[in-house]
Amino acid sequence: AEDETQYEAKLDAFLAKNHPELTAVHWRELATYFDNTMGWLGSIFGVFRIIILIIAGLSIVNVFTITLLERVGEFGTLRAIGTRRGEVTGMIMVEGVMQAVIGAGIGVMLGIAMIIFVLKGGVTMPPPLLMTVPFFVAFTVPWKGVLVSAVICAFIASAAGIFRAWKISKINIVEALGRNV
Repeated sequence: AEDETQYEAKLDAFLAKNHPELTAVHWRELATYFDNTMGWLGSIFGVFRIIILIIAGLSIVNVFTITLLERVGEFGTLRAIGTRRGEVTGMIMVEGVMQAVIGAGIGVMLGIAMIIFVLKGGVTMPPPLLMTVPFFVAFTVPWKGVLVSAVICAFIASAAGIFRAWKISKINIVEALGRNV
């Protein structure tokens, strides 16, 4: 490989003589800028991932809590006919885990389908700072991220089910039956 820095003095002299308003910058200096920019963007995307996971987690907990609270009367009926607290808790926990796994599976399949079918041709992005040529972004399925996201969502939903199951199993049978009306 040829050392391109051997032309630096000639280029600087040419620019000083013919284009004094311009300055030559070695690509390695721009690469440092690019590396810093990519690091900064990586941090920003990390914050966005955390925010999205928090919002998704709260949404999962909210939906599961609402569906259980709407059925408190049913759980009261189960308790009134002799079902033990542990059995009611177990049913709610199994339901929560099943919903979590099915929901995570559907979400993963929809995300993969979006990448494979909708974004299969990629996206042309506008030129970044200091560049004049647009660039092409191709999308691939981030298998590690898919697995991590699915496990986190399933865990959150399962945890919400466990907490709600415990709370509902402690409710007074008469109060629970009163919600059936």
